[in-house]
Amino acid sequence: MRKKQILLTALFCVYTFVYMMTLIFLDGSLWSLQNTGRGVALHYLRMPLLGMGFLTFFAGRRLRGEISARKVRFLLLYGIYAVSILLILWLKDPTASFLISLITLISLGTLGGAVHYYLSAGLAGHSVCGRLAGIGGAVAFLLQMAVQTFFADRLLFVLAILAGFILAIYLTASGPFLWMFEEPLEYASARDDAALPGTRAIALGVTFMLFIYLILGVTDASLASLTFSGDMTSYSWPRLGGAAGYLLGGFLADIGRRRYLQLTTLCAILFAIPVPLLIEAGHGALAIFLFYVVNSVLIIYYTIWFWELAVKTKTPELWAGMGRTIGCFAGTAILCFTGISVPSGLMLEVVFAAGALLTAAFAGFFPQTETRGVPVTQEDRERLFIERFGLTPREKDVLKELLQNDGNMQVIADSLGISQRAAYRHLNNIYEKTGVDSRLSLIRLFYNSDGQADETPHIRLT
Repeated sequence: MRKKQILLTALFCVYTFVYMMTLIFLDGSLWSLQNTGRGVALHYLRMPLLGMGFLTFFAGRRLRGEISARKVRFLLLYGIYAVSILLILWLKDPTASFLISLITLISLGTLGGAVHYYLSAGLAGHSVCGRLAGIGGAVAFLLQMAVQTFFADRLLFVLAILAGFILAIYLTASGPFLWMFEEPLEYASARDDAALPGTRAIALGVTFMLFIYLILGVTDASLASLTFSGDMTSYSWPRLGGAAGYLLGGFLADIGRRRYLQLTTLCAILFAIPVPLLIEAGHGALAIFLFYVVNSVLIIYYTIWFWELAVKTKTPELWAGMGRTIGCFAGTAILCFTGISVPSGLMLEVVFAAGALLTAAFAGFFPQTETRGVPVTQEDRERLFIERFGLTPREKDVLKELLQNDGNMQVIADSLGISQRAAYRHLNNIYEKTGVDSRLSLIRLFYNSDGQADETPHIRLT
């Protein structure tokens, strides 16, 4: 595993840890309300503020300015997070704490927008993208459980949150990742703008996500009621299901380089349907464990899907964290399911599952069986190589120039109408996706990628 992938996995782990710990801390400030219904309502009604934070990152990112200005602008906003957490710690008035928590959520969302954007730019298209996200999320769950077990004091609990937040900022602003603050690389070249996703494809993808989100929403409503009634089972050992779900979702996502992403996700989500029955039968802990497993698989799904989508759009800063954004706003719909009977909940879950299945089928999300022969032309070889390693249209342009042009990178950059730095960034992405570390190795891999002993043409490497 390359150093870049290790650090990006650590970044995702740290942010996921901070995200969970902050929400747990803020939920704790609502328990003093001594009103289960009101606590559940406030929990979900304030979540759109977190979604607004993700959108705030997009708005700030689009502002023109030097790299240093972008860093300062967002680090100032991140500082607001630390101050707001400390204020909530010392405030005794639940109403004041709730109002301050709204500022906390916006700043947390802004950091989330940055983290998801960087991870999308650094991991999308890679064969191990899902597994890295799964490992990062699983470690975050285990860290969260450890902190809650050993940091019983509320002040130490908050200090653990702030330590994780500071580490996330350090990783985000570290020198080796200066490219994070630069303009995003082009996905499609001017001559291949049709490669950008259309409105229909995005709409169907979002619709599929909403259906599977609503399946879990029916169960989540009952679990939230348990939490705000003082039952802390959902924050004890059943939370291990979250770690297991992240690992499961990550490994499932990488099957066939995300070709089966929707299919495996839908199959996993169906296991949420019997959760209300388990709760009614008195198996609350098992039900919570299963819910966490399925919920983490869902998180992996919309995280990876939007990471892959973001790099294909002209506004990757907006779409990289859109999974979290939509989830925050859609979460308010869970209030509609509060208090419904188990039979009614099961009926709704079946309806939503049918809607997800029909949407996936209509959108063509399920992979088609293809019969591939041995490539006999250069065009066939290029097409299969690009499909195998998930290269973008712009990376395809760079690859073709490398194969046809024996000039240096400046010559290749000039022929493509991009800067030399952008050409090198595209080349490094190709290296990471294909697992090679030199131009010669890339060319050899290309001409032997079909398993045939083709002779590599002589190309001067300068």
